[in-house]
Amino acid sequence: MDKSNTVNKQIIEQAIIEAVKHIRYWTKKELSNLLVQHRFSKDNILIIPVGTSCFLVGNYAIRKHNNEWHMIYRYNDNELKFQSRNAALFYSICMQTNRQQLADLIYTQDQHVNRLSIETDRYQIRLKHLARNKNLDLRQLYTSRHDDSKLKLKHARFLLEKSLTIAKY
Repeated sequence: MDKSNTVNKQIIEQAIIEAVKHIRYWTKKELSNLLVQHRFSKDNILIIPVGTSCFLVGNYAIRKHNNEWHMIYRYNDNELKFQSRNAALFYSICMQTNRQQLADLIYTQDQHVNRLSIETDRYQIRLKHLARNKNLDLRQLYTSRHDDSKLKLKHARFLLEKSLTIAKY
């Protein structure tokens, strides 16, 4: 049999580790250069998708965690939670372009949609439990509350979509 040159496995792993370190360093350097170039620009906002569930929007970072979108500002530790990815993105865009009233409206409407969806789910669960009971009065009460919360949720989603459409322009 012919002998072949075999390279030590540790040398290969070390070369891979060094290559990954170089790529990370280069990526951080390029991102910081992009942020410096676009820091004072109000017309062009830099939006960078990082992976499948994270975005950098100017000075804001948005990431998905447990079916919620968490947004943090670069210069403080306040973290906002959004149910909708679009709401989080447009909130950060509006804050970057100094449209704070629209951004606050988007945030409050997203929180309202979240609260109403939890309320609707709660009434749905109560109706499932009452399906076994014979108490018709409670069933009618929770049915009417469930229907009312579904209508409120539909209207709140409409208002949120309307605000997001306004934020596009």
